[in-house]
Amino acid sequence: MSADTLHIDVGAHALGLLEEPDRRAFEAHLAACPACHEELGALREVARMLDGVEPITDGWQARPETRVS
Repeated sequence: MSADTLHIDVGAHALGLLEEPDRRAFEAHLAACPACHEELGALREVARMLDGVEPITDGWQARPETRVS
């Protein structure tokens, strides 16, 4: 796993979505990366706000993409 990939994994880690090997690699990276540490703090707040929110499944459809010419 590259350092670039580890920087991308901040959100996945905050949401608890990383597989065990990726979680360990990210946490090792986190110990030495102040930027990821700061971003993780902010994203943990977002994760707390989303905790318990159920997915919308009834009657909701995504809008089709609008093309601008």
